[in-house]
Amino acid sequence: MFNAALSFSIKASSGVGIVLGGLIFDVIDLPRGVAPADVPHDVITRLGIVVGICVPLLHLIPISLISRYTITRSVHADIRRALDQRRTSISSGSAMEEGNQP
Repeated sequence: MFNAALSFSIKASSGVGIVLGGLIFDVIDLPRGVAPADVPHDVITRLGIVVGICVPLLHLIPISLISRYTITRSVHADIRRALDQRRTSISSGSAMEEGNQP
């Protein structure tokens, strides 16, 4: 299940990157079928502005999401304790069921 979620997130993020890249090329009016040396200087400047300034600003999205995830060591310890208790109760319940089988 974890690998499926990881694979999906990788595919989704690469798909979003491809779409954003295409939109950026359209917004800066990057000419198609032109040799790199023949691309106008103003288009290169717009590309530099978008890639150098706007794209790094997208990093603010995950940073803001991560900053809202507040967990302390004591909260983590409480969660671990609850999970360990749940695992113990499940294990002891299944051991009791195994003992009752003919």
